[in-house]
Amino acid sequence: MGHERDITIADLVADVRAATPSMAAEIAVKEKSELKEGLSYLKEQIALALNNRIEVFAREVDQLQTEFVHYTQIRLDSSASELANLSGNLDALSPLKVLDRGYSITQKLPNMETIKNSKKLKKGDEVLINFHKGKAKCTVKETKN
Repeated sequence: MGHERDITIADLVADVRAATPSMAAEIAVKEKSELKEGLSYLKEQIALALNNRIEVFAREVDQLQTEFVHYTQIRLDSSASELANLSGNLDALSPLKVLDRGYSITQKLPNMETIKNSKKLKKGDEVLINFHKGKAKCTVKETKN
């Protein structure tokens, strides 16, 4: 038969076989242009992935902002309602509203002590009576307990 070529076990299990060392070097090392093209492709893929992540984060930020505005508005509405309620209660208890309903505030002169009980007064004391509209300075003629 003729001359047979030697085949090693490495040749049998290798994915690729090169006939010469130069050919092996060419197979093992890619061309510069191929490497540049691969890098360019990877850069594009990274840029696309980053842009996609940025868009996802932007949507999430928009969603969080919308929720924040919504919950803040609910909180403001609740606080405004509570403030109106408290303001109404305070207004109803206001001395001016009490006077508006026909009551008066009596103060003993000269120290302007508010009188809540006729026992604090005696004949001859001077008092100042505050009405819804106006005041009256009076002298006590008599008290009844």
